[in-house]
Amino acid sequence: MPTLPRSPSLRPPPAAAMSAGNVMLAVHEKATSPTDLYRPLRLYIASAYSEREAAAADDDLAAVRDLRADVEQPSLPDPSASK
Repeated sequence: MPTLPRSPSLRPPPAAAMSAGNVMLAVHEKATSPTDLYRPLRLYIASAYSEREAAAADDDLAAVRDLRADVEQPSLPDPSASK
């Protein structure tokens, strides 16, 4: 029976490529800057739909504002979590 040539995807990678897989890259933490989402979103809703729809969305927009404020605050490590 004749042997078929091996597919390029089935060949083992060269040694140089294998050692490159063990390299770790440093990824620095991204700083969060304060961003007001409430006003621009409310203005968009009022202009695209109506002032009534924007007023109806006030509670949801306030929740988004509060969630964003929680993300903007740096979190401190919980000392009880390391025990």
